[in-house]
Amino acid sequence: MITTETMPYETMQKRVDSHSCGVCQGNLTIAWGGAYGFNGYILRCGNDINHDILTDYKRPSPEYEEGNKLFRRLYGMDSTALMNMNKETMLARVSQAKFPKDLTKDEKALIAEVSRSYGLDPLMQELMIYQGNPYLTINARYRKAQETGLFDGIDTRPATKTERSDRNAKDGDYLYRCEVWKRSSTHPFVGWGRVRGAETQGDTHLPVVKDPDRQAEKRAEVMALRKAFSMPIPFQSWEEFQEQAAAEKVIITDSTGKVLNTTTGEITEPEAKPEASTSVPEKQSQGVTQEEAGQSGQNEKNKGVTKRDTATIKTITDMYKACHVDFGMQPAMVMAELNVNSWKELTLTPAEAYRTIASVHTTE
Repeated sequence: MITTETMPYETMQKRVDSHSCGVCQGNLTIAWGGAYGFNGYILRCGNDINHDILTDYKRPSPEYEEGNKLFRRLYGMDSTALMNMNKETMLARVSQAKFPKDLTKDEKALIAEVSRSYGLDPLMQELMIYQGNPYLTINARYRKAQETGLFDGIDTRPATKTERSDRNAKDGDYLYRCEVWKRSSTHPFVGWGRVRGAETQGDTHLPVVKDPDRQAEKRAEVMALRKAFSMPIPFQSWEEFQEQAAAEKVIITDSTGKVLNTTTGEITEPEAKPEASTSVPEKQSQGVTQEEAGQSGQNEKNKGVTKRDTATIKTITDMYKACHVDFGMQPAMVMAELNVNSWKELTLTPAEAYRTIASVHTTE
C-alpha cells in the first residue's frame, strides 16, 4: 500500500484512473488506512494490500502487439519507415504536429533531419526543440522500447522514507523509483526521478507545477528505459535536461529573455546589453579609413562586453548567466563549447570556464 506520507491524496485520485498495480495488474482503490495501522488515506491494490508498485503500462496481448506493428508500418510510424522518408514527406509530417506554428523554418528543418536520421516521429511528439536544440521526449523511449519486442513492463512507485533519506531528498521534493523489465534479463533496470520543491513554485500552467508526481515519475522512467534500451543519439532526453538543470541550479530563459532559476524559482529580468557606440572613433579624425574605424569600434564593443569581473563568477549559475548575457549562449551551447556532456565533467572553476568561452567569442 501507498500512504499519504509519500503521495498526496489528490495524486492518489488521479492514479486510480491512470494506473494499475505493477505486480498483478489489478485495479487501484483508495481506502482509509486505520485497519492497517495508518491514520490516513492509502492507495492500495484491490487484490493484495502488500502490493506497492504502480504501473501506467498494461502488457498488451500478442494479437494487439502484431496489429500495432502493422499499423506503424502502414502509417510510417516505425523506425525503418521514418528513416526511409524523404525530406519533403518528413517536413509535411512535422507541420502536422501540434507545435509547428511555434517553430521557425530552420527549426522545422532540424526536426525533420534529426527524425529521419534516428527514426523518430515528430507527429507523435517524440522530438522537441528548446532554445534551438533538439531533445528526445519520453514518447520516443516508450515506442523504441516496445519496438524491440523485448519490453516486458514498467513499474513505478514513490520512494520510501529510507530511500528518500539515502538519496538526500529534501522536504518538498518528489522522488520516484522505476523498474523496467526486459525479456531475457534476470533483474529489472532501475531509474530514479526527482522534482525539486523549488520547481513546483512557477506558473500553474506548467506540468511540473500541475502534477509534480507525474513529472518525477516520467524522469524515473526515462532513466530506467535508457539503461534497458540504449539509443545511440548525441543529445539528451527532455526529462533528463530538466532534472539536470534543476540539480545544477542552471537558469533557463524564455523568449522574452527573462531568467528562471530552477532551484530557487526566482524569475529575473534580462540584463541590458551594452549598446554599440555611435560616436566616431578618435583615430578617424587622424586619417584612419572608415573601414578601419568600424573595425576599431567593433573591437571596442567586444572588449566592453567582456569587461566583467570574473571574481564574481563563483557558481555554474553565475557562469551560465554571464555567457547568456554576454554571448547569447544557452546551456547546450555552453557545454558543447567546453566539450562536456554534464557539468559534473567540468574540471575548470566557473570563472575559468567563463574565461575560456570569452576567449573564443571575443575579438581581441
